Amino acid sequence: MGARATTKDHYLRAAVIFGGCLLVVFLLPFIGSFLNSNLLFFAPQWLFPYEGFVVRQPNLSRAVFGHHVALVLTFVQWGLASIGFAWFARRISFGYTILAAVVTIVVIGIATNVAFGLFGVTVELDGP
Repeated sequence: MGARATTKDHYLRAAVIFGGCLLVVFLLPFIGSFLNSNLLFFAPQWLFPYEGFVVRQPNLSRAVFGHHVALVLTFVQWGLASIGFAWFARRISFGYTILAAVVTIVVIGIATNVAFGLFGVTVELDGP
């Protein structure tokens, strides 16, 4: 019985670390504006891009997804990523789990934007 609880704890620890790293993304715009870094400022829009996905047309941009669909896709993507990461990182030490979570988040963000970019969809960034 004790071993089963420990396994659940490992899954939960990895999922919480992944979710925590994902939530830290929302602090990056404040750090980016302080450091004058566009990469940090626009990080949440790159990692949660579904509402900002547009198809560029002459004289205008057309949104790919509506607000509600974008919200559902965002939760599905990061929920599945969290479950997959929890399974993958259940046996990794705490420090490596944080590093793996950050790398996984960056890789998923890049892969999402590249995959949609193959179909002519880009992220329209909002900001100064």
